[in-house]
Amino acid sequence: MKEYIERAVAVKKFENYRRDCEEENDERAAQIFEDCISELMAIPAADVAEVRHGRWEFLGPNSLIKGCMCGTCSVCHVRSVYIVNTAICPNCGARMDKEDEHEAG
Repeated sequence: MKEYIERAVAVKKFENYRRDCEEENDERAAQIFEDCISELMAIPAADVAEVRHGRWEFLGPNSLIKGCMCGTCSVCHVRSVYIVNTAICPNCGARMDKEDEHEAG
């Protein structure tokens, strides 16, 4: 699985290393970090979507009666017996992997 990072955070780390090298008068190492920064900036950004996490909220006295709703977008789904087996909300795309506060204890 691919992993994505924030480019600005990586560049900031390399800039700090480059500055440390300059303070130690290690121009060769400072230039290597400068080259790394240039290479990072040249990599095209990936087209990724933010992953949202949620859980099904039951609207009745138990999970088989009435319905449930997505805890992220609050859209109601009438037949909870079917929707709770769905790992992703069909409305907002949130992954239903967030723990219940009562169970996380």
